[in-house]
Amino acid sequence: MEKMSLYNADGQLLRELSILSARYTEHKGILVIQTEEIRRIEETEPFIGTFIEILPEERYALGEGEFWIDDLKGLTAVRHEDGAFLGTLTDVAPGGENDLYVIRDENGKDHFIPAVKQFIGEVNLEKREIRILLIEGLWE
Repeated sequence: MEKMSLYNADGQLLRELSILSARYTEHKGILVIQTEEIRRIEETEPFIGTFIEILPEERYALGEGEFWIDDLKGLTAVRHEDGAFLGTLTDVAPGGENDLYVIRDENGKDHFIPAVKQFIGEVNLEKREIRILLIEGLWE
């Protein structure tokens, strides 16, 4: 990764930065990025709550079963057992221990599915499809 862009909540570009180094601190659950343009932690305060974009060609490969959020957005969600249409994956929300996949059904209702193997049968980026294992009460 060499470059990243910072956006506010409205999607307005705030700044483009050159990445010098990046490391994930597992015990804190945060990504620490050193940039050429911002050298002191005090300079980061105006960017709290912003969104980071790293272009697909700049990204590193993820491990098995790991996905970039924007690769998941727009996937067609179907019931794993029979392929019945459930909706469209519109977002990934933080949900405590596990992220939640936000699936919007054809009536515009959002359903929150934990992003764990017990509920996600398969993610197929080539087919643009996610197969959901539904249990009683999960879809209501």
